[in-house]
Amino acid sequence: MNDLPLNEKLLQLNRIYAIISRINQAIVRIRDKKELLQEMCDIVIQHGKFRMSWIGMVNTATLKVEPVAWSGIEEGYLDNLNIAIDESPEANGPTGRVIKEDADYIACLNYTTDPSILPWRERALARGYLASISLPVKIAGKTIGAFTIYADSVNTFGTQDEVDLLKEVAANISFGLEQFELEEKYKKNEQLVRKLSRAVEQSASSIVITNLDGNIEYVNPAFSQLTGYSKEEALGNNPRILKTGYTSPDSYKNMWELLSHGNVWHGVFCNKKKNGEIYWESATISPITDECGKVTNYVAIKENITEMKRLEEELKQQNAKLNTIYKSTPAFICEVDQEGLILSLNRRGLGLPVEGLLGVNITKIFSESYHTQALEILEDVFQHKATRQLQHVPCFYEGETIVLSMVIAPIIQNDKVTAALITGIDTSELERKEKELRQSAYALRSFADHLQQIREEERAGIAKEIHDELGQSLTLLKLDAAWVKKNFDSDREFAFEKLNALIKNIEDTIQTSRNIYNKLNPQMLDTMGLEHSIKWHVANFSKLTGIGVVVDGSIQEDAMPKKMKLGIFRVLQESLTNVLRYAKAKEVHVSLGQDDKSFMMKIEDDGVGFDKTKVNTFQSHGLLGMRERIYALDGVFEINSSEGMGTAIQIEVPLTHVQQVNA
Repeated sequence: MNDLPLNEKLLQLNRIYAIISRINQAIVRIRDKKELLQEMCDIVIQHGKFRMSWIGMVNTATLKVEPVAWSGIEEGYLDNLNIAIDESPEANGPTGRVIKEDADYIACLNYTTDPSILPWRERALARGYLASISLPVKIAGKTIGAFTIYADSVNTFGTQDEVDLLKEVAANISFGLEQFELEEKYKKNEQLVRKLSRAVEQSASSIVITNLDGNIEYVNPAFSQLTGYSKEEALGNNPRILKTGYTSPDSYKNMWELLSHGNVWHGVFCNKKKNGEIYWESATISPITDECGKVTNYVAIKENITEMKRLEEELKQQNAKLNTIYKSTPAFICEVDQEGLILSLNRRGLGLPVEGLLGVNITKIFSESYHTQALEILEDVFQHKATRQLQHVPCFYEGETIVLSMVIAPIIQNDKVTAALITGIDTSELERKEKELRQSAYALRSFADHLQQIREEERAGIAKEIHDELGQSLTLLKLDAAWVKKNFDSDREFAFEKLNALIKNIEDTIQTSRNIYNKLNPQMLDTMGLEHSIKWHVANFSKLTGIGVVVDGSIQEDAMPKKMKLGIFRVLQESLTNVLRYAKAKEVHVSLGQDDKSFMMKIEDDGVGFDKTKVNTFQSHGLLGMRERIYALDGVFEINSSEGMGTAIQIEVPLTHVQQVNA
């Protein structure tokens, strides 16, 4: 710290002043020793910005220093730390020496060079500890433990001002522990006074005094009111008249063992009133001694806690229910402080690891573009007790990517915002669905435009066929008929030849009309059926293109409506068209199948195939058209392909759709 600029030195000293202030507040506020020690360690880390701190107490039996509280980046450093206060090498570190030598402090300014920390150097450096200071923890002037702080830079504890302030921190810790010692003694005296005061006649507690054999010598009115036994009925009896059998014999044995040795027993009884009603009471049984310290009686002070037991059970069930909801909800629920540090979060929320997120700033998992906005919202929540929303925030944590929509609400205690509760729902799937919906809508609009273009092209083609083929044929028929009419009587033999040619032209015209009709509506589906139409089309395709096509399987199509047959037939037509245009295939295999539930068709080619990851099937109008035809029949459409391995199109149409259409 000697090398630090003046402003940084002042900042560090201010932090230590903050530590002293916070520790003093904790001493006043906290009434549990373990909680106080832990709070002190937390304060040093949170407000002093040190690497790690811990408090160790001497085990007088083993002469080892055992950790009782710690905070910061510990990462198992205190496990089997083996710090002694004897003459072993493990007693020569800063912590052991400050206790053994009863020193004001022991500082290690550079962990990379100081030989005294050799037994712990590797573990310390691995956790970023580069300097430390150990200070004594005392009670009544006797050192009973040590308070050790680690920093992540060398020479951190190199100025006397800082050391003096940290010595004051240690002194305050010692003062806090001494206060607990005094309070514990005071509580014992106060407890004795309370027990004596409860023995009076007007006490609301049930009080029973027995002799050394346990026979009742006194009960107060509260006992009679609670149990239903009058004073006269109780005197001379043993309190076992209240027994239900709920308390085990071992518990009674333990109670009498404590009492016989002059100790106070605390416990809970499940007792029975005179009328048989069950009730619960919390009992404190103490020995009463005479002036010489000899036990003469036992006094039991008992409180009816039946209602409290009932409420405890209800509260326990309610807490268990809330805890289950908290842990099992798929929502992300966490509590953060004003700086955005995560204080708690549900273990199951989004599958993110709890341990890795505690103490982390919530913005660390947000996309960087949301950091400022998130902190501004937090500030608004704390300052104005407002509930705010943060929508569609990309979050990243250890490889996980999610999108959260969050509600940030204040947690208010005593009219003050103590924390903020963030509840987030993973909207990643919703985002994906919305994107797919937009793609699908765009694809359908594009497909509709494509269909309109196809219709126009088909109309132009059909118009051309009607004009070129039907028009020419009908014109020729008209000329031949006019010639026959004119020359029938003069040259009958040639007229008959003309009539035969006329009949042939009529037949050709009829066939041309049928071809045009079949292009518009494959009539063969009605006359020949789906299976024969498929085989006819495949044979015609193979004849025209030279591509070998094999069809196997058979179907029962009697119940199939025309809509279903037409949809399947159009998929076959489009598939073979794609084979001709893109596949460069030599062979095609068409498989037909049917069971009680579905019709199946698979079309495989040995062509060049394609990489599905590089082809947007939503943009391929042919594939999109086939898919939509099958989806309209409540069917399943699958396409599998890879480069050099050909393409396979497989459809499955439920026959239940047939029943719905025919119904």
